[in-house]
Amino acid sequence: MEAYETVTRSRTKVSLLLTTVLFIVFAFSFFNYLLPAGSGPFALAVLALLLLGYSVLTNARISKPQAAYIVLVIVFSLVSLLPAPYSIAKETGVPVSLVRVTLLLIGVSFGLQKGWHQYATTFAVCLSGVHAVFTLIGYVFPSIYLSQIIPRLPSEVAFEALRFYRSNLHPGITWQIGANAVYMAGGMAGVYPSIVCGSRKGLGLVAFAVFLLALLLTGKRGQLLSILVGLWFASTFDAKLKRKSAISRSVLVLVLLTVLTTLVITFIPDAATPFLRFSSNAGRDITSGRLRLYMSAIALFTEKPILGWGTGAFSYLYGMGAHNAYLAVLCENGVLGFLAFASVFVSNLWITLRASRVACDMYTEDRKALLFSVAMQVFFLVYAMTGNPLHDAFIFALYVTASVIPWSILRDAGTGYGG
Repeated sequence: MEAYETVTRSRTKVSLLLTTVLFIVFAFSFFNYLLPAGSGPFALAVLALLLLGYSVLTNARISKPQAAYIVLVIVFSLVSLLPAPYSIAKETGVPVSLVRVTLLLIGVSFGLQKGWHQYATTFAVCLSGVHAVFTLIGYVFPSIYLSQIIPRLPSEVAFEALRFYRSNLHPGITWQIGANAVYMAGGMAGVYPSIVCGSRKGLGLVAFAVFLLALLLTGKRGQLLSILVGLWFASTFDAKLKRKSAISRSVLVLVLLTVLTTLVITFIPDAATPFLRFSSNAGRDITSGRLRLYMSAIALFTEKPILGWGTGAFSYLYGMGAHNAYLAVLCENGVLGFLAFASVFVSNLWITLRASRVACDMYTEDRKALLFSVAMQVFFLVYAMTGNPLHDAFIFALYVTASVIPWSILRDAGTGYGG
């Protein structure tokens, strides 16, 4: 028998509270910018308390590996939070740290429960789909977009959306093309497992093409490259699970993605914007000014290498993020913060691999959720080289939720790793 096979079974019963909280966390990620200022972090804090209380009431057991993981999360949280009130950017650093810690707390709490992972891909695809629809409306029906959709957005969101739209870049109903590109990446990661192991592969391919087109219309290169790398890793991961050649699967995925992208660009030339941006920067700084930010982050790190300048310091000093999460952690939280940061992310990848090895007979929904988790984790880690996903709560919320999916799977399988 292969490493796993599709097994028919009824879904694990998940409490209404868990399902509702999961949906709200996803909704926060996809639509928090529409909320009144300050309401998003408050809602996250309430959700974290609800999940913790639920874990206590249900007497959730904690395995030794999970206890070790929780310790790493606590250390990273403390390194991020404790120096913030004393940094030069405490006005912004403290709120950013609190949201980061709250999201990590939500992730730990979800990891103490089982079964909820079955709904993760569904929520991701549905909410990404909303953004994809409005992005395509903006491209196909510009008059409707400008007269009916833009006026209904909050004024500050509408202003920024129009600024990008007039440059022939498509933010959809978001305030920036970068955010819209992340949402499309989430949709691609959510649909991909259905193409691999779903019963409606044709419908999955159509949905994937829609998300890909919408992402291309944003013109963002970093998100496009990051999700393609994430999907490539997910395909290799899937091949290993089935004890098939990872090389042949990787080549096949690369060919299919290339063909699909070429077809989209051929029929819709405006979708070539991300690639044209590479050629337009030929002979110039292909990093679009990021190299200067990187050097500044390194310079700050050398001045305070142990504990750093405090969360949010780089944005305070330079008016923008470092556009590299690794360098941002180094300069803001020092070596200690970076080691804690790296430990958490490496642990997430380790437990993902463990979930694939322990749960030998993978059920369809488990398999979908695990592939989604792999794609989103790799997307985050790659995008962290050119973006600010650790400081952007809407991206970090997606990552945290996806990264604890393996714990839910292990608990569902009744292994010792999940408690």
